[in-house]
Amino acid sequence: MLTYLGLQLRRWKTKPFVALISMMFPFLCFFILAPFLTSTTEKTTIPIAIVDEDESTYSQRIVSRLTDQQRLSIQLLPYKDMVKALQKGEVEAGFVLQEGLENEIKAGAIQDTITWMRTSNSTLDVFIKEQLGAELMRIALNAKAANTVMEASQSNKDWEEVYQYSASFWEPSPLFEMNFIKRTPSFPQQDKALLANWHKTVLVLFFFYAWTMSIWLCQQLWKDKQNGVLDRLSLVQLTPIRYYLGQGLSIWLVSLMSFLIAICAMGGRVPWDLLLQVGLWASIVLTGTIVVTYAFYLMFKLSSATLIVIESVAVVTVVATLLNQSGVSWIGDTVVPYFPPSWLMHNPFIM
Repeated sequence: MLTYLGLQLRRWKTKPFVALISMMFPFLCFFILAPFLTSTTEKTTIPIAIVDEDESTYSQRIVSRLTDQQRLSIQLLPYKDMVKALQKGEVEAGFVLQEGLENEIKAGAIQDTITWMRTSNSTLDVFIKEQLGAELMRIALNAKAANTVMEASQSNKDWEEVYQYSASFWEPSPLFEMNFIKRTPSFPQQDKALLANWHKTVLVLFFFYAWTMSIWLCQQLWKDKQNGVLDRLSLVQLTPIRYYLGQGLSIWLVSLMSFLIAICAMGGRVPWDLLLQVGLWASIVLTGTIVVTYAFYLMFKLSSATLIVIESVAVVTVVATLLNQSGVSWIGDTVVPYFPPSWLMHNPFIM
């Protein structure tokens, strides 16, 4: 078996540049594209249109607070322009701050002060609505507190002065604030690092490349069959088992090395202790996938059509996994967990 493994390695040594590029390709791609991926993720904003019909101090405060949010891109538009932008899909949603908003808040009434407009394609605006409602409630509570103080006391202080005192308990952060920290069942007393969504996407793509490499390397068996190598082997040994084992071992070794090198490229973006757990489980999944792929190929007697079918399955399963990972709802959701790429997301070493 080691003889055939050595033979395969010597074949690759005849084309060292091609072998090196094939091994390092995902590693190099990550270093080139990673800065763009992270910057795109960090700079992604949600476009929101706001129509300020009230043009009061309170409405300006609401707009200012939303503008300070890094993930929002606020556009102040007239009503007609907001409707056009919404119809063209240029904004996720539109919010109309109705005329009289300041007077309504001072009176303690906040019903029907903001109109929410959206389309069937709007998805993320639900979170913006909640944030806008929270800002409106914050201002309304300050106004309510000012009204209560002015009614309960004979103070000579101005209403606005009392309002500003109430508002001071919200700046620079609320007086009472919930601090949510991620925990895991295995480590309930300490923080646990987790992979970001774009890390998972990159991991699936690395897996796809390694899987495709193993399929491509299987072509050597088909070439040996066409060149009569297997026929000559049958003359000197009863069965070509050692040949198949040697070839399979070399295919697994090269594909796994390329996969692990690519994963190491993520070391600058992911903590090494987490990356070790990810790499261990991903290597197990890749090994199982290559073994099944190789066995399936042998079962169909080294047919070139079999490789096309296997590669098609690889493409479909990877695309399906990425769709599921991005939250896209489709008819194949129920079968995605059975695909090898999706097993990467269910790491038993990371609870």
